[in-house]
Amino acid sequence: QAHGYTGVRYHDLRHTHACMLLAAGIDVASVAAHMGHSSPETTLRHYADAIAQRDHANAQVMQSVLVDVLPPKQ
Repeated sequence: QAHGYTGVRYHDLRHTHACMLLAAGIDVASVAAHMGHSSPETTLRHYADAIAQRDHANAQVMQSVLVDVLPPKQ
């Protein structure tokens, strides 16, 4: 609030931080330890959406690579 941000809670910043770490490819165990979670399963339960988005992006990269190296279907 001192900097003019209203309606942003500490929890919102924490959630965003964890999602950004996961989206950047930091492994779940490291994020869990950083966030103070008791286990990676806790992290997965709370931030599965961020991991799903990263996995989708990874799949798109692999698709573009395979399109370049595989011959077209006939």
